[in-house]
Amino acid sequence: MEMKHQDGHKPSAEETAKLNEFVSWLVDNGYHGIVIIHKGDAAISWLCAENADEIRHALLNSVSHNYQESEKAALDFAGGICMAAKRLTED
Repeated sequence: MEMKHQDGHKPSAEETAKLNEFVSWLVDNGYHGIVIIHKGDAAISWLCAENADEIRHALLNSVSHNYQESEKAALDFAGGICMAAKRLTED
C-alpha cells in the first residue's frame, strides 16, 4: 500500500518509505480510511466513515484535537476543507 500525494507535495524518499510502512501496517491490521498528515504544527488524522454524518463528525473531531495542538494548523485544515467543499459544489 502506498500513499497518494496531492498537488505534487510529498515527503522525501526516506520519509515516504517510513510513511508507506505505517500505512501498510494499518491496512494489514484491518484499518481502512484516509490518513491526513500535516508536517508542522499538527498531527495525524485518521478518517474511516460509512456516510456523510460520520465523515462530518470525524473531520470536526480531528480539527478540534488538532486545535489543541496548534490553533493555526487546525484553522488552516478547516479552511482547506471549506475550500475543497466549495470547489466540489461549483459548476
